[in-house]
Amino acid sequence: MPVLNLSFISSLSYIGACNLLLQEGYMEENTFEEEDAVFDKKFITPYSLYDSRGQKIDCIYYVEYCNEVLDTQYVDGRMTWEDIEIGWLRQVSIISAIN
Repeated sequence: MPVLNLSFISSLSYIGACNLLLQEGYMEENTFEEEDAVFDKKFITPYSLYDSRGQKIDCIYYVEYCNEVLDTQYVDGRMTWEDIEIGWLRQVSIISAIN
């Protein structure tokens, strides 16, 4: 099972990268959120690749760094998340486990 090059995935559109990951056998997992030191929150969507025994061999994360802003479509003061920075990342601990 080949592990995809992160720089190649980053060069694709979001939909193109997601489709490529799914076609290569990666599974989209549940998005979770974390607090961030610079932005209000970061939303992380993991795409994991498993071997035939069910062992995770690679994981690529789509990360959205967001700030909470006023939603201008409504007049009642609703807030929404606006992505400020986005990108694809791979955890170092997973890479070292593969090599």
